Amino acid sequence: MGRKSRFPFFQMKGGRALQAQKKVSRRPESSSKKDALISKKRADISTHVAETMLKFVIGKKSLDNFDSCADNIRQIGVDEMISSYPQMYDRYLNKMAQ
Repeated sequence: MGRKSRFPFFQMKGGRALQAQKKVSRRPESSSKKDALISKKRADISTHVAETMLKFVIGKKSLDNFDSCADNIRQIGVDEMISSYPQMYDRYLNKMAQ
């Protein structure tokens, strides 16, 4: 017989956690209008950060340029992306409560 988990979305059976019927997403859902914009910004920011960090590590870019790199990330739109997460999280919680 399965053991009850302290996590409501998992059920224990035979020592393994099985996901219950309700799907649980790790990332809060965004509205369809903002989804493409947020995805593009996330990809652009991730690419920029990865490339910049590599340049810092291998010495092609000095850490004195860190502030300009942060400004570049702000120009891409990281502040707008971050400000959209509270609304997405609220929608996620509302969906899970249903």
